[in-house]
Amino acid sequence: MRIYEESGITFLEMMLGNDFHVHLRELSQLQFLIWYSALQFGHILAMPNTKEPLTRVRAACLYNNKVRAEGKSLSRAFYSHVALYLTDDTTEDEIRLAHRMGILICKLYPNGATTNSSSGVTDVRKIWHLFALMEELRIPLSVHGEVTDPKVALWDCERVFVDTILIKIHEAFPKLKIILEHVSTWEGVQFVQSTPNNVGATVTVHHMLCNCNDVYLYPSRNCYPIINSPRDQRAVIAFAISGEKSCFLGTDSAPHVDSAKFRDGGFGGCFIPNAMELYAKAFESAGALDDRFEAFASFNGSNFYGLPHNTAKLRMVRKEHEISQSVQIDKGLYATPFMAGEILDWQVDSIIQ
Repeated sequence: MRIYEESGITFLEMMLGNDFHVHLRELSQLQFLIWYSALQFGHILAMPNTKEPLTRVRAACLYNNKVRAEGKSLSRAFYSHVALYLTDDTTEDEIRLAHRMGILICKLYPNGATTNSSSGVTDVRKIWHLFALMEELRIPLSVHGEVTDPKVALWDCERVFVDTILIKIHEAFPKLKIILEHVSTWEGVQFVQSTPNNVGATVTVHHMLCNCNDVYLYPSRNCYPIINSPRDQRAVIAFAISGEKSCFLGTDSAPHVDSAKFRDGGFGGCFIPNAMELYAKAFESAGALDDRFEAFASFNGSNFYGLPHNTAKLRMVRKEHEISQSVQIDKGLYATPFMAGEILDWQVDSIIQ
């Protein structure tokens, strides 16, 4: 990565990054949302909690084919990957088929933990045998790490999940690759850092830039897992900029139309169309806009999954600009981006072949 000046203008140039956790929603929205990813990332990993969850390999492959078809007009390599949604009824045959078809990960959603998770797993003991098969086949387990016990406060859901479920999975299946998605707590970070190289975590930019105080002021920043305490925020930032290979970029960009988000009981999720510009802000604020940023965004995730590095480069320019107040995500439907109206110092300029 390098930062340089040309004709009095400051540029940042780095290997094109990857987003290993993005929500592209249903097919009509996908046609809009794919471009926010394609214009700034080389590899993307689409999450399977669509309205009709991708609980079968056939459905997951068809979905990924749609993503790839949308990306074919790009004049560079663009790689899309998809996850299989685990349920209480997922069979070993389905896991074997996922392996044969090249499904990148299997995703564990606790039932009721987040958007479209009503088909999620009600008790991990029901799929314990699947973890053994995934370990054997070397299929990574991606985890939305929150319990759904109403007796547990929202800000403790990840902590309790790590202590009561995730540690047990790792101890029982030590060779199983595990990804704690959108890690948001000190305890989650400590778990990943204390384990071998086969356990990793994605970090979102909203968990780096905000803490719980911001959510009370800006309802658009409501998400799951929730943006937590200042102590947790500091832990997430320190992990992201540490240079550790187990930590990599996953935006968890999860758009909802404003009418569904801004109401009582509205959906949680942050829409991040300006992802790389925001991550640049977060890393620069932490004094880490250097090779650590490039490793986090461009190398760690692809290395973890055994995927090829991108060959294209991303160029950003130091230029103040305002995040849009509203962005189209479907025909006639709009969503409010994360940090709408805020001024950013870096702007995506181009992708260099």
